[in-house]
Amino acid sequence: MSEATEITSIPGIGDPNDLENMFDRHHRIERVVDAKSSVLLFKLPGGVWDGKELHTSVQVDELDGEDEDILVNDASLYPLRLNAILGRKVKQIGTIVDEATIKAIVPKLSALDRAAILICIRRVTHGDIISGMEVKCSACDTMFKASPDLSSITYIRPLKPDQNEWEFKLPKASAKAGRDVIVRWRTFNGEMEQRIAQVSKQIGNKDALTWRIMGRLVSIDGKDMGLKDEHFGTDGKIKQDKVLVDLFRAVKLMSQADRNSLRHEFRRVEGDIDLSVSGKCSNPSCPSPDQKFTLDITDINFFFPKEGQSG
Repeated sequence: MSEATEITSIPGIGDPNDLENMFDRHHRIERVVDAKSSVLLFKLPGGVWDGKELHTSVQVDELDGEDEDILVNDASLYPLRLNAILGRKVKQIGTIVDEATIKAIVPKLSALDRAAILICIRRVTHGDIISGMEVKCSACDTMFKASPDLSSITYIRPLKPDQNEWEFKLPKASAKAGRDVIVRWRTFNGEMEQRIAQVSKQIGNKDALTWRIMGRLVSIDGKDMGLKDEHFGTDGKIKQDKVLVDLFRAVKLMSQADRNSLRHEFRRVEGDIDLSVSGKCSNPSCPSPDQKFTLDITDINFFFPKEGQSG
């Protein structure tokens, strides 16, 4: 295994306690110094808090044949496959090097950190550039080729990386009730992603946005309404118990304005990733040749570039 490649320092990170402008928390994981290394060391947008220390540096290794077989195994839910990949490829988190400890941490990583790690695994395996990626122009429907640079992807850091639980006053519900109606939730992580995937496998995409909110919740207006492992049977299917029905109804009946405000709050405090990249349509008659499109890092093809797309 090659010596780990260290990333250059990341300038311009704003104060994570700044409540006014989350864009002060923008940063980019810099380009790999030595693209030939099989190991990449980088800083997480958030990090792993162990109760005493925030671990923000992570070392990852490149994908191999065993990882390919894990990725294409349709018998397993995709989040479980990603957990397996992360558990195999993450070699160190801060000062944590014990393999069993890392495998236990992986499902609890925030969605933002998981996305960052997956992108860096792809970068160290295939390089920063996705050469000749086929894209459909949104203005003229022409298929053209773009070469997005994964090192240009930016992240908004979490408001407080050492905090996992949050609360928010629902504006419309509070105005109607004449008092504060508070929602408490936890930062979205791999375990929650797995639960949502189990629900989706059982019922499809019906009520997908509602389940996405439910997966985070701890309580609504003081009532315990979290989606827990106990709500799922040994077969992975969701149970129809009263607590779950009450939770579903409460989120379903929440006004669209409050749901939207809550989603904005999720993004504001948990951080976010900007997967939009640029390309230029090849059609000389295109009315809008400068194109923006979004990378789908959840697509398995993200890890299986076509010939000539690595670089």
